[in-house]
Amino acid sequence: MSREKILIGIIVLLIGTIITGYLWLNNGNQSPSAVAVVNGKEITYEEFINELKRLYGKEVLNEMINRKIIVEAANRYGIKASQDEIQRQYAELKKDYNSEEDFVGYLKEQVGWTKEQLLEYIEYYILWEELATKDVNISEEQIKDYYENNRSQYGIPERFRIQQIVVATEEEANQVVNELNNGSDFNTLAKERSIDMLTLGNGGDLGMVTIDDPSVDPAILNKAKALEINEIATVPIDSGYAIIRVVDHKDAVQYTLEEVKDRIRREIALSQGNSLPEVLEQLKAEMNVQILDDIIKNID
Repeated sequence: MSREKILIGIIVLLIGTIITGYLWLNNGNQSPSAVAVVNGKEITYEEFINELKRLYGKEVLNEMINRKIIVEAANRYGIKASQDEIQRQYAELKKDYNSEEDFVGYLKEQVGWTKEQLLEYIEYYILWEELATKDVNISEEQIKDYYENNRSQYGIPERFRIQQIVVATEEEANQVVNELNNGSDFNTLAKERSIDMLTLGNGGDLGMVTIDDPSVDPAILNKAKALEINEIATVPIDSGYAIIRVVDHKDAVQYTLEEVKDRIRREIALSQGNSLPEVLEQLKAEMNVQILDDIIKNID
């Protein structure tokens, strides 16, 4: 499952959380209150909720209905998502973050999701793919050949967390290295001396990057590969000189054929059978789905 698909799902479900939250908060015995006042004129709770429904209600409700359909159909056919596969896909989504704490913090601060909600969404998507491919026969030989030809897709590449201080001249670089060797703080020097505007504010931190990351100078990446943790080196680059330090290094992870064979089977099968939206429509036609809200029902 691609990161783009995950993010689309997060956005849709986040809007749903907002709408549901307002409905829950105002579900008491008191009359709905205004949500804002402009020059003495109220924007009522009812006006606000109706506007949310008009703008986002159809998309949010459809997504919620789709999830119900997939779960119901999976239960009907006895299909379950492997917890190991859910965790592998979760690991792939968080691989570009410095730590799991950073990734979970991003989820919470930017989209209002918990780790558990993301895991549930990954499970839902796997169930959807399993339902779409349950009747497509793929041989063990096909799966093995596909794995051998696309081995690099099934794993997490080697990653480095690098800090840098970029200066204009070799003389400045030597001076910075001397200060670091004499105990100066790397973060502080990056903020004070680096000419790289993108990283100086966060202590020169490039974050977790792979050896082929197109956003980082190849000379920096090649040098980082040879460094020990916290070892410092100077690298000539197009804009001057980069004093770099590797603060973390994670080895590549290659998933075995056995670990990803179900995923590969689905990928091959999806290329041969009906698309996911087509399968969802077929499942929806088998179930009794009714939209009861008048506003959402009448949206074109």
